[in-house]
Amino acid sequence: MWLQNLVTLALFTCTVTALSAEDFEFSLQYFTNRQVKYVCLLQCEHIFTSRDFILKASKHAIGVSSVRIDQDLSQENDDFGRLRKCLRQQYTPIGILINSKCSGFDRAITYASENKMLDDSHKWLIMTERENKIFNSTKTTIKDVFMMLNKLDISVDSDITYAVKKGRGTYRLSEVYNLGKTQGRDLIINNAGMWDSSKGFQTNLNEYKYYRRWNFHQWRMRVINVVSPAPLNFDPRWLTDLNPTPGVATITKTAITILTVIAEIHNIKYVILLC
Repeated sequence: MWLQNLVTLALFTCTVTALSAEDFEFSLQYFTNRQVKYVCLLQCEHIFTSRDFILKASKHAIGVSSVRIDQDLSQENDDFGRLRKCLRQQYTPIGILINSKCSGFDRAITYASENKMLDDSHKWLIMTERENKIFNSTKTTIKDVFMMLNKLDISVDSDITYAVKKGRGTYRLSEVYNLGKTQGRDLIINNAGMWDSSKGFQTNLNEYKYYRRWNFHQWRMRVINVVSPAPLNFDPRWLTDLNPTPGVATITKTAITILTVIAEIHNIKYVILLC
Protein backbone atom coordinates (compact mmCIF):
# COMPACT_ATOMS: atom_id res chain seq x y z
CA MET A 1 0.00 0.00 0.00
CA TRP A 2 2.77 2.42 0.91
CA LEU A 3 4.51 1.61 -2.37
CA GLN A 4 1.33 2.40 -4.30
CA ASN A 5 1.00 5.73 -2.48
CA LEU A 6 4.63 6.54 -3.23
CA VAL A 7 4.13 5.86 -6.94
CA THR A 8 0.95 7.96 -6.94
CA LEU A 9 2.78 10.86 -5.27
CA ALA A 10 5.63 10.66 -7.78
CA LEU A 11 3.20 10.69 -10.70
CA PHE A 12 1.31 13.63 -9.19
CA THR A 13 4.52 15.62 -8.72
CA CYS A 14 5.57 14.96 -12.29
CA THR A 15 2.11 15.95 -13.56
CA VAL A 16 2.09 19.21 -11.62
CA THR A 17 5.52 20.41 -12.68
CA ALA A 18 6.18 18.75 -16.03
CA LEU A 19 5.67 20.37 -19.41
CA SER A 20 3.13 18.52 -21.53
CA ALA A 21 3.70 17.11 -24.99
CA GLU A 22 1.72 20.07 -26.32
CA ASP A 23 4.00 22.49 -24.45
CA PHE A 24 7.07 20.87 -25.99
CA GLU A 25 5.52 20.99 -29.46
CA PHE A 26 4.81 24.70 -29.08
CA SER A 27 8.33 25.31 -27.71
CA LEU A 28 9.91 23.53 -30.66
CA GLN A 29 7.85 25.61 -33.10
CA TYR A 30 8.83 28.75 -31.20
CA PHE A 31 12.58 28.13 -31.32
CA THR A 32 12.38 27.04 -34.95
CA ASN A 33 10.53 30.26 -35.77
CA ARG A 34 13.17 32.28 -33.90
CA GLN A 35 15.94 30.46 -35.84
CA VAL A 36 17.60 29.18 -32.69
CA LYS A 37 20.13 26.37 -33.16
CA TYR A 38 20.83 25.49 -29.54
CA VAL A 39 18.42 25.19 -26.62
CA CYS A 40 19.15 24.95 -22.90
CA LEU A 41 16.28 23.03 -21.30
CA LEU A 42 15.85 23.84 -17.60
CA GLN A 43 13.39 21.26 -16.30
CA CYS A 44 11.92 19.77 -13.17
CA GLU A 45 11.03 16.41 -14.60
CA HIS A 46 13.15 13.40 -15.50
CA ILE A 47 14.88 13.42 -18.86
CA PHE A 48 12.49 10.81 -20.29
CA THR A 49 9.63 13.34 -20.25
CA SER A 50 11.52 15.57 -22.70
CA ARG A 51 13.01 12.79 -24.85
CA ASP A 52 10.60 13.37 -27.74
CA PHE A 53 11.34 17.10 -27.67
CA ILE A 54 15.09 16.45 -27.90
CA LEU A 55 14.64 13.95 -30.74
CA LYS A 56 12.33 16.25 -32.71
CA ALA A 57 14.65 19.20 -32.12
CA SER A 58 17.55 17.25 -33.60
CA LYS A 59 15.52 16.78 -36.80
CA HIS A 60 15.38 20.58 -37.04
CA ALA A 61 19.15 20.82 -36.52
CA ILE A 62 18.63 22.16 -32.99
CA GLY A 63 20.92 20.90 -30.26
CA VAL A 64 19.50 20.53 -26.73
CA SER A 65 21.24 20.40 -23.36
CA SER A 66 19.25 19.69 -20.22
CA VAL A 67 19.69 20.57 -16.54
CA ARG A 68 17.33 19.67 -13.71
CA ILE A 69 16.64 22.66 -11.49
CA ASP A 70 13.99 21.25 -9.14
CA GLN A 71 16.62 19.73 -6.89
CA ASP A 72 18.60 21.96 -4.54
CA LEU A 73 21.11 23.98 -6.54
CA SER A 74 24.31 24.10 -4.51
CA GLN A 75 27.90 25.14 -5.00
CA GLU A 76 29.13 21.95 -3.34
CA ASN A 77 27.65 19.66 -6.00
CA ASP A 78 28.60 22.08 -8.79
CA ASP A 79 24.94 22.38 -9.78
CA PHE A 80 25.49 26.00 -10.73
CA GLY A 81 28.46 24.86 -12.81
CA ARG A 82 26.19 22.65 -14.90
CA LEU A 83 23.68 25.47 -15.15
CA ARG A 84 26.41 27.88 -16.26
CA LYS A 85 27.61 25.50 -18.98
CA CYS A 86 24.07 25.04 -20.25
CA LEU A 87 23.48 28.80 -20.41
CA ARG A 88 26.87 29.64 -21.88
CA GLN A 89 26.64 31.52 -25.16
CA GLN A 90 29.65 31.67 -27.48
CA TYR A 91 28.94 32.35 -31.15
CA THR A 92 25.18 32.46 -31.78
CA PRO A 93 22.16 33.28 -29.59
CA ILE A 94 20.78 30.36 -27.61
CA GLY A 95 17.26 29.56 -26.49
CA ILE A 96 16.32 28.74 -22.92
CA LEU A 97 13.14 26.84 -22.11
CA ILE A 98 11.96 26.99 -18.52
CA ASN A 99 8.71 26.24 -16.72
CA SER A 100 7.63 28.84 -14.16
CA LYS A 101 5.78 26.08 -12.27
CA CYS A 102 9.10 24.46 -11.42
CA SER A 103 10.25 24.95 -7.83
CA GLY A 104 13.75 25.83 -9.07
CA PHE A 105 12.52 28.57 -11.41
CA ASP A 106 13.35 31.50 -9.12
CA ARG A 107 16.86 30.22 -8.27
CA ALA A 108 17.75 29.49 -11.89
CA ILE A 109 16.57 32.79 -13.35
CA THR A 110 18.06 34.77 -10.46
CA TYR A 111 21.40 33.10 -11.19
CA ALA A 112 21.02 34.10 -14.84
CA SER A 113 20.27 37.68 -13.82
CA GLU A 114 23.31 37.89 -11.54
CA ASN A 115 25.54 36.60 -14.35
CA LYS A 116 24.22 38.89 -17.13
CA MET A 117 22.38 36.12 -18.97
CA LEU A 118 19.10 37.97 -19.52
CA ASP A 119 20.42 39.79 -22.57
CA ASP A 120 19.83 39.71 -26.32
CA SER A 121 22.01 36.63 -26.85
CA HIS A 122 19.82 34.51 -24.53
CA LYS A 123 16.31 34.00 -25.89
CA TRP A 124 14.21 32.97 -22.91
CA LEU A 125 10.89 31.19 -23.27
CA ILE A 126 9.05 31.03 -19.94
CA MET A 127 6.08 28.65 -19.94
CA THR A 128 3.13 28.84 -17.60
CA GLU A 129 -0.60 28.37 -17.25
CA ARG A 130 -3.25 30.78 -16.01
CA GLU A 131 -2.68 29.57 -12.44
CA ASN A 132 0.46 27.74 -11.31
CA LYS A 133 0.99 25.19 -8.55
CA ILE A 134 4.48 24.30 -7.38
CA PHE A 135 5.71 21.52 -5.10
CA ASN A 136 4.46 23.11 -1.90
CA SER A 137 0.97 23.43 -3.44
CA THR A 138 1.08 27.22 -3.01
CA LYS A 139 -0.84 28.92 -5.77
CA THR A 140 1.36 31.34 -7.70
CA THR A 141 -0.33 33.71 -10.12
CA ILE A 142 1.12 35.25 -13.25
CA LYS A 143 1.27 38.54 -11.36
CA ASP A 144 3.51 36.91 -8.74
CA VAL A 145 5.92 35.75 -11.44
CA PHE A 146 6.06 39.22 -12.99
CA MET A 147 6.75 40.74 -9.57
CA MET A 148 9.69 38.39 -9.20
CA LEU A 149 10.97 39.22 -12.72
CA ASN A 150 10.70 42.93 -11.88
CA LYS A 151 13.49 42.47 -9.32
CA LEU A 152 15.94 41.05 -11.89
CA ASP A 153 18.56 42.74 -14.06
CA ILE A 154 16.38 42.99 -17.17
CA SER A 155 17.14 45.76 -19.67
CA VAL A 156 15.87 47.12 -22.97
CA ASP A 157 17.85 44.55 -24.99
CA SER A 158 16.47 41.52 -23.12
CA ASP A 159 14.83 38.79 -25.19
CA ILE A 160 12.31 37.22 -22.81
CA THR A 161 9.01 35.76 -24.01
CA TYR A 162 6.34 34.73 -21.53
CA ALA A 163 3.94 32.11 -22.92
CA VAL A 164 0.60 31.53 -21.19
CA LYS A 165 -1.45 28.50 -22.17
CA LYS A 166 -4.97 29.77 -22.84
CA GLY A 167 -6.52 26.49 -23.88
CA ARG A 168 -5.90 23.39 -25.90
CA GLY A 169 -3.40 24.26 -28.62
CA THR A 170 -3.43 28.02 -27.89
CA TYR A 171 -0.75 30.17 -26.24
CA ARG A 172 -0.64 33.91 -25.62
CA LEU A 173 2.81 35.50 -25.92
CA SER A 174 4.16 38.53 -24.07
CA GLU A 175 7.59 40.12 -24.29
CA VAL A 176 9.25 41.36 -21.12
CA TYR A 177 11.87 44.12 -20.82
CA ASN A 178 12.88 47.12 -18.74
CA LEU A 179 13.97 50.55 -19.97
CA GLY A 180 15.98 51.50 -16.92
CA LYS A 181 16.26 49.05 -14.04
CA THR A 182 19.20 50.94 -12.53
CA GLN A 183 17.03 54.06 -12.37
CA GLY A 184 14.15 52.30 -10.64
CA ARG A 185 11.95 51.70 -13.67
CA ASP A 186 9.37 48.92 -13.58
CA LEU A 187 9.03 45.93 -15.87
CA ILE A 188 7.27 46.50 -19.20
CA ILE A 189 5.06 43.71 -20.53
CA ASN A 190 3.86 43.97 -24.12
CA ASN A 191 1.57 41.71 -26.08
CA ALA A 192 3.66 39.70 -28.57
CA GLY A 193 0.94 37.74 -30.35
CA MET A 194 -0.46 34.23 -30.26
CA TRP A 195 0.34 30.68 -31.31
CA ASP A 196 -2.34 28.28 -32.41
CA SER A 197 -1.72 24.65 -33.29
CA SER A 198 -3.79 25.02 -36.46
CA LYS A 199 -2.81 28.54 -37.57
CA GLY A 200 0.74 28.68 -36.26
CA PHE A 201 2.37 31.91 -35.10
CA GLN A 202 0.76 35.32 -35.22
CA THR A 203 3.62 37.35 -33.82
CA ASN A 204 6.17 40.05 -34.67
CA LEU A 205 8.99 38.76 -32.45
CA ASN A 206 11.34 38.34 -35.41
CA GLU A 207 10.99 41.98 -36.41
CA TYR A 208 13.40 44.67 -35.20
CA LYS A 209 12.42 44.78 -31.54
CA TYR A 210 13.52 48.34 -30.86
CA TYR A 211 10.69 49.61 -33.07
CA ARG A 212 8.33 47.99 -30.57
CA ARG A 213 10.27 49.49 -27.66
CA TRP A 214 10.24 53.01 -29.06
CA ASN A 215 8.20 54.56 -26.25
CA PHE A 216 10.30 55.38 -23.16
CA HIS A 217 7.21 56.35 -21.12
CA GLN A 218 8.45 59.75 -19.89
CA TRP A 219 11.81 58.34 -18.83
CA ARG A 220 13.72 61.12 -17.05
CA MET A 221 17.12 61.62 -18.68
CA ARG A 222 19.67 63.95 -17.15
CA VAL A 223 21.29 66.45 -19.53
CA ILE A 224 24.21 68.54 -18.32
CA ASN A 225 24.87 71.71 -20.27
CA VAL A 226 28.06 73.66 -19.65
CA VAL A 227 27.82 77.41 -20.30
CA SER A 228 31.10 79.29 -20.06
CA PRO A 229 31.47 82.02 -19.14
CA ALA A 230 28.30 81.84 -17.05
CA PRO A 231 25.87 84.70 -17.84
CA LEU A 232 24.40 86.74 -15.02
CA ASN A 233 20.87 85.95 -16.14
CA PHE A 234 20.14 82.75 -17.99
CA ASP A 235 16.80 81.43 -19.20
CA PRO A 236 16.79 77.66 -20.07
CA ARG A 237 14.20 78.40 -22.74
CA TRP A 238 16.94 80.07 -24.74
CA LEU A 239 18.38 76.62 -25.45
CA THR A 240 15.31 75.50 -27.39
CA ASP A 241 14.70 78.83 -29.12
CA LEU A 242 15.45 78.42 -32.84
CA ASN A 243 16.43 82.08 -33.16
CA PRO A 244 20.00 83.19 -32.36
CA THR A 245 20.54 84.19 -28.74
CA PRO A 246 23.37 86.55 -27.73
CA GLY A 247 25.81 84.80 -25.40
CA VAL A 248 24.68 81.27 -26.30
CA ALA A 249 26.78 79.35 -28.83
CA THR A 250 24.91 78.08 -31.88
CA ILE A 251 26.42 74.61 -31.51
CA THR A 252 24.99 74.38 -27.98
CA LYS A 253 21.51 75.26 -29.20
CA THR A 254 21.85 72.80 -32.09
CA ALA A 255 22.64 69.92 -29.72
CA ILE A 256 19.69 70.78 -27.47
CA THR A 257 17.39 71.03 -30.50
CA ILE A 258 18.41 67.54 -31.64
CA LEU A 259 17.84 66.16 -28.14
CA THR A 260 14.40 67.80 -28.05
CA VAL A 261 13.40 66.08 -31.29
CA ILE A 262 14.63 62.73 -29.91
CA ALA A 263 12.61 63.32 -26.74
CA GLU A 264 9.45 63.90 -28.76
CA ILE A 265 9.99 60.73 -30.78
CA HIS A 266 10.81 58.46 -27.83
CA ASN A 267 8.62 60.13 -25.17
CA ILE A 268 11.59 61.13 -22.99
CA LYS A 269 11.59 63.84 -20.36
CA TYR A 270 14.85 65.73 -19.83
CA VAL A 271 16.15 67.11 -16.55
CA ILE A 272 18.51 69.92 -17.60
CA LEU A 273 21.37 70.85 -15.30
CA LEU A 274 23.38 74.00 -16.01
CA CYS A 275 27.03 74.15 -15.02
